[in-house]
Amino acid sequence: MKRNAWWWLFAILQFGVVGWMIWRYQRIQTTGTVHRFLLEPVDPADPFRGRYLQLSFEADEVALCPFNGQNPDRLYLSLDKDSLGFVRFAKADKEAPASGEYLLADVADVYGSENGCATARLNFPFDRWYMNEQLAPKAEKEVAAALTRAGTRCWLAVRIRDGKAVAEQLYINDTAIADWLPR
Repeated sequence: MKRNAWWWLFAILQFGVVGWMIWRYQRIQTTGTVHRFLLEPVDPADPFRGRYLQLSFEADEVALCPFNGQNPDRLYLSLDKDSLGFVRFAKADKEAPASGEYLLADVADVYGSENGCATARLNFPFDRWYMNEQLAPKAEKEVAAALTRAGTRCWLAVRIRDGKAVAEQLYINDTAIADWLPR
């Protein structure tokens, strides 16, 4: 009887952990605020990574002022929007802001320490867009072509809540990538 109770306790604990992981991301997708991140061209050639699009963002650097010479591992980025509704970083800090929307991002590199300020290059938790195996190569070509055309914007809609982010949809102009691709 005691052995059976331990087995049930372990099973409930296992389902609880998996359920919590699913709930955490579903909560962000249902209640998080949508933010738009502009994309920039990236070399898509990598035969070992599988079927996804590697994303690179225009807003992937932030100023660190004042800079004390210590490279932070992660930064809390206060979010702002430009006149077109795309994300701009208002401020970067080692602590979460008391109010407003923010994103927690890893710091890839810090360079250019001048006048007490430096620039941090960021890695976002949503730098890949996974999609159907047959559509991914077509999508890579369409996004690369769209990024070279004048007046065309590629962007990623990202839901953010409490510093955590989940990619929602990839767009060319205002059309979802799945709708943009030829059938």
